[in-house]
Amino acid sequence: MTLDNIYNKHIYTMIKFFTNLLNPKTMAKAKMKTCSISRKNFKATNSNFYVNKNTVDGLHPYHKTFDNIRRTQDVTTQQLRNIVNLINKA
Repeated sequence: MTLDNIYNKHIYTMIKFFTNLLNPKTMAKAKMKTCSISRKNFKATNSNFYVNKNTVDGLHPYHKTFDNIRRTQDVTTQQLRNIVNLINKA
């Protein structure tokens, strides 16, 4: 390798480095899932949705909070949807 080749390679590396600094890559978007009760989007994680192996994505269709309200208050999903819609309209 000649000195010119080493110099050109070094310049190319520096240009590439500064180009990456000036044009940062965007991070991947988090996968989102819509709660079928509230119709709001949440990150599709185990901390937001219960695991359900019968669904395509492996998560229950209701957000954990709404599902807990539904079970503890002994209301149907349709009744809870109506309550959430009334709250959202106010």
